[in-house]
Amino acid sequence: LGFMYANGIGTEQDIPKAKELFMRAATLGDVTAIITLKQIDKMEENTNPSFTPTRTNCSYCGVAHAPPDVRLNPCSGCHSVFYCSKEHQKIDWKLKQNGHKEDCKKLQTLNK
Repeated sequence: LGFMYANGIGTEQDIPKAKELFMRAATLGDVTAIITLKQIDKMEENTNPSFTPTRTNCSYCGVAHAPPDVRLNPCSGCHSVFYCSKEHQKIDWKLKQNGHKEDCKKLQTLNK
């Protein structure tokens, strides 16, 4: 839905509405939404990021964790996604389809 507003597909182009929808998705851990928000920030030459990831859900299992019970560790490459264990980070990195490896490269590039 955010892409429709961002690109004006089937509706009038509305970047603020698109950012709002991508923010909701990014808050839930959607890596594609995080990447898109970073791309919009670059396009708009924003010096402050629209979205800053928080340590609430494991990127692999999606389970919400409340500190200090479980410490979520950030990906050491992009610092944009978090994991509840090394095992989950390794599994997510190695997934053939929708794994973090490709997204991590994109996020690292956009973080520069």
